Amino acid sequence: STPLYSSAASDVYKRQLTRMAILALAVPVSGAIVWQLSQQTFWPGDLYTGKGERKTQQLADGSTLWLNASSAARLNFTETARAVHLLEGELTVQIVSASQPFVLSTAEGFCKVHGDALIALRLADKVTCVDVLQGQAHVQLAARATSVDLQSCLLYTSDAADE
Repeated sequence: STPLYSSAASDVYKRQLTRMAILALAVPVSGAIVWQLSQQTFWPGDLYTGKGERKTQQLADGSTLWLNASSAARLNFTETARAVHLLEGELTVQIVSASQPFVLSTAEGFCKVHGDALIALRLADKVTCVDVLQGQAHVQLAARATSVDLQSCLLYTSDAADE
């Protein structure tokens, strides 16, 4: 009867050791997966980049968009619209002339471009900066509108509409 008891106890002991070994391996592996996922930013946009990642996108109208690191944008290109909405981060667009204007927007306002232009748009902490590097743009915030000329910069926030 003793050998039978030792064999049963040995089997239970082996199963417990196997479970502990699996658990010991599963915890660090799952921790590594969670850490990797926490390092990435998930955006609801059409285009997005993670930390240290940059992306170049040829748009449907022939314009070129450069999306900087940790950025996200939504695209809206139809027969009647050419629009990019910056959700976060920074982008630069080499805009080609077309019959309809090219609209760059953030939550604080929008920038409308007629003709060829090179525009940089940055959004951080609800502050938008529009850099017109080439060409001309029309920027509007709430009820006010202003023209931004060649090689100028305009900072705007949603709070500025209350002034």
